[in-house]
Amino acid sequence: MNKKTDRKPLVSVIVPAYNPGSLVKLSIGSLLAQNYENLEILLIDDGSDDGSSTEICRSFEDTDPRIIYIPREHEGVSAARNEGLRRASGKYVMFADADDYYFADAASCLVRAAEETDADWVVSGVLKNNLGEEEYALPGEGVFTDHALREEIWLLYENYMLRQIWGKLYKTEIIRTNGLLMREEMYVGEDLEWNCRYLQHVRRITTMDHVTYLYNRWSSRSLSQQLYMEYFDDLELQYQAVRTLFEYLGLWDIYEERVLRDHAYGILRGFTKARRDCCLRGIRVLYSYIRTGIRSRICREYLDYGKRLLPLPADRLLRARCAPLITGAVFFWRVRK
Repeated sequence: MNKKTDRKPLVSVIVPAYNPGSLVKLSIGSLLAQNYENLEILLIDDGSDDGSSTEICRSFEDTDPRIIYIPREHEGVSAARNEGLRRASGKYVMFADADDYYFADAASCLVRAAEETDADWVVSGVLKNNLGEEEYALPGEGVFTDHALREEIWLLYENYMLRQIWGKLYKTEIIRTNGLLMREEMYVGEDLEWNCRYLQHVRRITTMDHVTYLYNRWSSRSLSQQLYMEYFDDLELQYQAVRTLFEYLGLWDIYEERVLRDHAYGILRGFTKARRDCCLRGIRVLYSYIRTGIRSRICREYLDYGKRLLPLPADRLLRARCAPLITGAVFFWRVRK
C-alpha cells in the first residue's frame, strides 16, 4: 500500500458465513474490488457443514492479506458477528452478509462522510433485491445533531432503516467503550435491537441517498417467515430496545402508539405463523407457542393501550380458549384503522 492509503483510517468489515456456497465469492469479491484499500476483512465461518463453504471461505485467506479467515463452531449469526467485533482493529466497522455485496465506492463514500462531518454513524442508501423485485431504501441527505438527531432517528425507524446493520458505518470506539455486543439468543430482529443500543451513544448522524449495498433475498422461507418457539421472545426484545431508545431520546410519549401499532404487525405475523404451520407441529408445541405470544409484554401492552376499542374486555380475550384467533382479528382490525 502507498503512503496515501496508509493515512486513511482502517475499516474492519465483518462477514459472517454459514453454508453460503459459491455466493460468498460475490460478497468477498465486492470487498476486494473497493476503491478504498485500507480494509480489514473478517470472514467468520460459523461452522459451515455443507461440504464446500469451508474450503471456499478458507481459500480467500491466501488471495489477499487483508482477509482474515476465522473458523468457529456453529452458534448463529450474532455470535459470529460478536467474534468479529472482538477482533476488529479498525477505526470504523462495516457489516456484510455472505450473499450480498457492496458497490465499489461504498467504503470510500461512507468513510469520507464520517471524516468530513465527524459523524458517529453514517447511513447510506440500499438496493434490495426481493426475489427478483428491486426496491430502493433511501434515508435522505443530511447531518443531524441535538433535537434534529432525535427526530431523524425516529424517521429512520419509521422507514425501517434501523432494522439492518449493513450499508452503514459504525465507530469501533463507541462499540468497545460501551460493550455493545449482539444478543446471541436472538434469531430475528437482532440488527434492530443492537442499533437501538448503539444509537444511545451517538451524538451526530450523517445520512446519504448514495446507494452502497445490494441486499439479496433468495428465498421466501427465511427464518423470519417461519414458526420458531422464540419468536415472541425476540419480538419482546426488539420492542424493549425500541422503547428504551425513544424514552432515552424523550420521544416515547409522542410516538408510543405508533411503535405499538408497528409491533402489532409482528404479533399478528406470529399468530399467522401458527395457523400456517399448524399441520407441521404437534398441538402441545402450538399451544405453548400461542400462550407465550398472548402472555408477552408487548401483546399485553398493546391490548391495554387499545382496551377501550376492543369489542370484548381484554381480560376475557386473554382467558378465552379461542383467544389467538380473536386477538389476531382485533390486531388486524385495529392496525387497519
